[in-house]
Amino acid sequence: MIEYLPTIISLAFVDSVNPCEMGIFLLMLLAVSRIYKNKKALLAYGVAFILTMYFGYFFVGYLLVEVFSKFSGFLQSRSYINMALSIFAIVLGIYQLTSYFRELKFLKVPKFAEGKIKEIVAYLTSPIGAIFLAIFSLIFLTPCTMGPYVIACGLLSNCKVHEIIILLAIYNVIFVLPLVIIFFTIYFGILKAEKILKSRKKFEKIMNLITGILLIVIGILILIQFT
Repeated sequence: MIEYLPTIISLAFVDSVNPCEMGIFLLMLLAVSRIYKNKKALLAYGVAFILTMYFGYFFVGYLLVEVFSKFSGFLQSRSYINMALSIFAIVLGIYQLTSYFRELKFLKVPKFAEGKIKEIVAYLTSPIGAIFLAIFSLIFLTPCTMGPYVIACGLLSNCKVHEIIILLAIYNVIFVLPLVIIFFTIYFGILKAEKILKSRKKFEKIMNLITGILLIVIGILILIQFT
C-alpha cells in the first residue's frame, strides 16, 4: 500500500483542482447567502454538498477499481494496464499544458449543464437541493475532469480490499479539501463568493500548468515503478 501512497496523493491533488465542482459550489453558496442571509443555512447547504461529493465520488471510485480488477484478470497481466495508465497520464498532462496556453472548451462547464445548474440553484429551498446539485455534478460534470481518478483507481485495482478503502478515503479527503477551504473562507467572511468567482479564471490557468507538469511526472513514474 505504501508504494502507491505518493502517487495517489499526487493524483488526488491534481483532481481536487476541479473548475466544474468549484464553480457550482460557489454559485450555490452565492445563491444561499443571498436568499437566507444567515450562517446556519450556509453551513447546512455547504456540508450537504461536500459530504455528497465525498461519498458519491468514493462510490464511483470503488466501482472503477472493480472494473479494472475484472479487466486485469481477463488480461492476466498488470504490466499492460499500468503501461496504459502511464501513457494516459502523460497524454492528459500534455493536454492540460496546452490549456494553459490556449482556452479549451473541454475544460469548461458544458452549455447544457450550465443552464441546468442555474435552474437548480434558483430553486434551492432546502439542503436536499444541495445534495441533488452535487449528484448532478457527479453525473454530468465530473466525468470531463476525472482522468486522474481513473489512473488512481487503475493502480488501486492491484491492492487488497482494506487497502483500497483506506487509499480511496485519503484520495477523496484531498479531492473535497478545496471545497472545504472555499466554504470556510466564505463562512467566516474572509472572502465573498463573488470575489472568488471573479478571480477563479486566473487561478485555473495557473493550476492547469502545475497539474499538467504533475501528470506528466506521475505518468513517467508509473512507467518506471509499476511496469
